[in-house]
Amino acid sequence: MKIAKCTGCSRHIHIYVKDDGLCPFCKKMLPSDGGVNVQFAEPLSHLNESIEKIDDAISLSQYGNALSEIDNTLEWAPSNSEIYWRKLLAVRQCKTDKELLKTGNITSASAFECAEKYADEQQKNVYLLIRRTEDQFTQLLFKTLSEHELDKKRNTCVETTVDEYNNKFNLIEKKLKENITRLEDVEKSLHEYTIDCTAIAEEFKSSIEHLLESTDIISKKHRKEILFEEKNAWTSKLKFLSEQSNTEYNQLIQLTSTQPQFFEYSRLQNMQKSIIKEITQSISEIITMHNNLENLKMEIDKLAKEYDEAKMALHNGDYTKTIFLLSQELFDQILTEAMSVE
Repeated sequence: MKIAKCTGCSRHIHIYVKDDGLCPFCKKMLPSDGGVNVQFAEPLSHLNESIEKIDDAISLSQYGNALSEIDNTLEWAPSNSEIYWRKLLAVRQCKTDKELLKTGNITSASAFECAEKYADEQQKNVYLLIRRTEDQFTQLLFKTLSEHELDKKRNTCVETTVDEYNNKFNLIEKKLKENITRLEDVEKSLHEYTIDCTAIAEEFKSSIEHLLESTDIISKKHRKEILFEEKNAWTSKLKFLSEQSNTEYNQLIQLTSTQPQFFEYSRLQNMQKSIIKEITQSISEIITMHNNLENLKMEIDKLAKEYDEAKMALHNGDYTKTIFLLSQELFDQILTEAMSVE
């Protein structure tokens, strides 16, 4: 690894053995002159061998070996920025700066702080670029998460549903108020006709009760008290009373279907039942709408919670939830965009 100035974007960047020969920021071809590793002169020439071992271990993903060599080297070279940068790579198990940027919170890592602390001017330029890129990357991720969350909520058709339900509710409310007014009028009329019909029915009731009392008196008379010659007369009287009771009853039944008051009372009763049915249906529709909106709200709350958790984790340098919500492909595209910003 060495630091070079890209001829395309003029940025000071790290060049690694495993790089594809392109600047990770502007994608221009990198200069090919010079070795990959910085060569230290006396009295630090012995660092060259250690750095080569560390770089070989990192390039082969042997991060444990790299860290062992780094720790040994730091015991006798505790102020070397190059070693601390390689420690950051090994701890995060990365081979390049671009891979490192995907791990989150680089600039808060102690190895980064030490690398910055002991850096020369060239190294400071590289670390400043990393710092700016990470800030830009984080801002773009927050922005994309917010846009993605809004799109997800819109995909629930919440705006259309709420507008549709508002219009529907207004219609139901209007109909409900009209039916309640109608029901009040019908019940008022029913009360008035109940008084009229009750008065008519009471007349028949009194007459029938009188006939029943007369019949009861005769029926309770002991057969021994009735002389043989009176039997026919009593039988005829009972028959007459029975027929008269049936006549009164039939007239009452007929009256309920022919008398205007009873006819109107029956009509009002049917109307009352019909209005109550409509009111019940309207209330049922409102309950269904309410349940649907509650379910929609729960779905939106769940989305909001997922994105809030992702943003909180992102703030703490954890990209896992962000990648889950956005996809790895979009995450990588955003990093490329962040690295291309000058």
